[in-house]
Amino acid sequence: MPGTFTAILMTIRTQAQAVAQGLALVLLCLALYLPGLTALPVVDRDEARFAQASRQMVESGDPIAIHFQNESRLKKPIGIYWLQAASASALGGVTAPIWAYRVPSLIGATIAVLLTAWIGIRLFGTTAGMTAAAILAGTVLLGYEARQAKTDAVLLATIVAVQGALAARWQDHREGRKTSLGVILTFWVGLAASILVKGPIVLLVSGATIAALAAVERQVRWLAGLRPRLGLPLLLVLVLPWFIAIMIQTGGAFFHESVGHDLVDKMVSSQETHGAWPGYYVAAFLLTFWPYTLLAIPAAPWAWRHRREPAVLFCLAWLVPAWLIFELVPTKLPHYVLPLYPALALLTGAAAAAMPAPGRRLSTLALVVWAIPGIALLAALLGLVPVVSGRLQPGAIGLAVGAAALLWLAPRQTRLSNKMMALALAGGLITGGAFQFVLPSLDPAWVSDAVKARIDAVRPCPTGPIAAAGYTEPSLVFDVGTGIQLTDGSGAAAIVGADACAVAVVDITQDAAFHTALSTAVRTLGQVRGFNYSRGKPVDLTLYARQ
Repeated sequence: MPGTFTAILMTIRTQAQAVAQGLALVLLCLALYLPGLTALPVVDRDEARFAQASRQMVESGDPIAIHFQNESRLKKPIGIYWLQAASASALGGVTAPIWAYRVPSLIGATIAVLLTAWIGIRLFGTTAGMTAAAILAGTVLLGYEARQAKTDAVLLATIVAVQGALAARWQDHREGRKTSLGVILTFWVGLAASILVKGPIVLLVSGATIAALAAVERQVRWLAGLRPRLGLPLLLVLVLPWFIAIMIQTGGAFFHESVGHDLVDKMVSSQETHGAWPGYYVAAFLLTFWPYTLLAIPAAPWAWRHRREPAVLFCLAWLVPAWLIFELVPTKLPHYVLPLYPALALLTGAAAAAMPAPGRRLSTLALVVWAIPGIALLAALLGLVPVVSGRLQPGAIGLAVGAAALLWLAPRQTRLSNKMMALALAGGLITGGAFQFVLPSLDPAWVSDAVKARIDAVRPCPTGPIAAAGYTEPSLVFDVGTGIQLTDGSGAAAIVGADACAVAVVDITQDAAFHTALSTAVRTLGQVRGFNYSRGKPVDLTLYARQ
């Protein structure tokens, strides 16, 4: 009886510790990701397209079709649109602001951090697992994706769930245990969710992991423990209904566009000028994994020395093969390798928990690599806001001063853990300040926001058609409304000529065509000038209405 009582107390204590650890990570994620979530305007172009298509799902009530205005969106599956539409419906409906569409990404990033802790604690122990989760949470790349109404943070959560189940099964097999039903269901449900969010990307990551482990171990018997006879029917039940519905509704066009065009084209050639040579992701890592590049660099030799240990081997199988594939694919964007960052964080966290302080040369290299983006971001925080926006922001100055103080204190700490803590806190203050103050203050970049504000201030009627000629960024559709008509100069002239309540937003490149096609006198309502960062060109817009 006393033994049973003691076991119950130990179980309660363990569960309480797990809850406390999870709560600490959730609070960390909120502290890292909430700054800038509501302050940052809608970002072109992917975020604007996803958010607008989700808004139209709310407007139409159609949970199957995906549209951007009258154009079908057939490049990605339905999962993210369902999540964003549900979030927007709960937080304002068709008038919900952009941050409502970002909430699924915030939640997805947080879940990915919690799942990374789960994997790390199982593979390497509590200290390493919690360190790895905190590292992943603080990276610049995940911080950016957590604030974007796109697929990538949610996709990360689903892939980490699948990889976590694989890791648990891998460990159970090596230790002669049966894998629990919860882990098995996590694998198959996570796989289904990931396919519904972004199609076959999860198969690339998990498939490369399994192939690498099979090559080392020369067997795949351990996969049978995931019970495919149970899991495959469950996967099909979860995934097939929408795919069948969209195939019927589009006559098969979805598969032709998403697989035959979007996916295959990215594999064989660069799309939308996003091409780069192999090595791109290694170079980008210096910023995208910041501020933890300082730890990741000395972690690399540690991981190589311990590569035969099962936990390290699993993380390397997760990281290395898929990374090489992404480097070889012609189309490249920084977030493509985000599903591999948990493995990198796990190896970094395990190394940080296990290894002594690195040698002087390696420490110096790591500090230099850390300092380059850190100093650049700090300079932006202190100088870019007042220069570009023409105003001082006490919050930005306060964060910059706090970060500078931590950077001054870090080298003076005698313990490595204290140095790392000071630098990590400095990184958090810098990136939080950048998202909350620097980026939202770059007024010339937020052209669509300025157009929306100008239209609201000067339009001749509370309602009426709006046309845009020459400036057709997706953010303009989200900011102004689904009904805006994207056209050319002559089309805008026809719309203004037909309706006294109409407003035309005409880029300088379409101004001559607009005036040539006019059949009535017009008056100028105002101008908006800025910079189209998606195209790398200045923007000069004039608003017109009928005389």
